[in-house]
Amino acid sequence: MHRLNLKIRRTVSQKDPFEEDFLRWMNSFFGQQRPHFMPTTRTWTPPTDIYETENDIHIRMELAGVQENDVEVKLSGRYLIVRGKREDTSNVQKENYHLMEIQYGCFQRVFALPEIFSPEDVSAHLENGFLTIILKKRPNQNQEIRIEIQ
Repeated sequence: MHRLNLKIRRTVSQKDPFEEDFLRWMNSFFGQQRPHFMPTTRTWTPPTDIYETENDIHIRMELAGVQENDVEVKLSGRYLIVRGKREDTSNVQKENYHLMEIQYGCFQRVFALPEIFSPEDVSAHLENGFLTIILKKRPNQNQEIRIEIQ
């Protein structure tokens, strides 16, 4: 099989040049076998947006290719923990790739949340490759409210 000699450039923001040099050096030194001090499983970090509305806190995470039963969302105190995995289901040999940017393996994100949300009123749904978690804010207990005397 004839392999094409493709030159693909990355933008500076996509990958740290130091990281690329380090990984190239590790691969040339150790080959395919990783040393014991390097992780044996691949991990990745899904891109995440967090924004606030008047009544809610929204966390939107890009999880393209992740199945709903491969994602776990839980609250632990004031921490939101999202973990899961994305499986590589392709049957293509790695040496046949020209470019491999999609990350597979396990992921975990932990977010420290403000104490203004109601833990009983949290919802999550996975749709079109995005996990959306909505945390309802509880009323501000320190807010001053004027009470009319009747």
